[in-house]
Amino acid sequence: MIRKIIGLFFVRVDLYCINLQDAELFNEKILDKYSFEIINDISDLPKLNSLFNERGEVFRSVVKERLLSGNFLCFCFIEKESRKMAYTRWLRKDSFYHEKLKEIVELAEDEAFTMDSYTLREFRGQGLHTEMNKRMLNFCKNEMNVSKVYMVIFHGEEYSHLHRTVEEIGYFRIRSRLHFQQNLINRIKKKFIRKNG
Repeated sequence: MIRKIIGLFFVRVDLYCINLQDAELFNEKILDKYSFEIINDISDLPKLNSLFNERGEVFRSVVKERLLSGNFLCFCFIEKESRKMAYTRWLRKDSFYHEKLKEIVELAEDEAFTMDSYTLREFRGQGLHTEMNKRMLNFCKNEMNVSKVYMVIFHGEEYSHLHRTVEEIGYFRIRSRLHFQQNLINRIKKKFIRKNG
């Protein structure tokens, strides 16, 4: 009960890290249905159309901005038969202000931050998230000489499987942040309007 009340007013986010210098390469499954691709150029934008159809056109401008900056890579699984984007995960190499942590994330030259993983609805439940994590980490270690990769995961019941998954891979929690929910008043108003018409 107390957790639910706290959850109404506050949001908790956890910062995780994996040290790739100490990690062995991860075993990658052979995925017959999917091809693995890395998108880092604006000319590849049409490959992400199924993603924009599901996440909305506003996300297209976010992706354009990321690709034009030169600081992001998009790791993807594309279904071979339909050429539909099934899964995306972003990696950034520059320092930035993280809105959910409420702090600047300073990245050294050999560090990266993974974010914004997304599995399209029709492809969920196939283990793509875990498999991409492994492929991305192998790529970071072998091709980019990245020593550490960071990520943020929200805390709560609906995210517990993500915490378990990344900890099994080798990530460890560095710290947690608890913040007052900025949009609390708007959420209460919406619930009140829905309930009372």
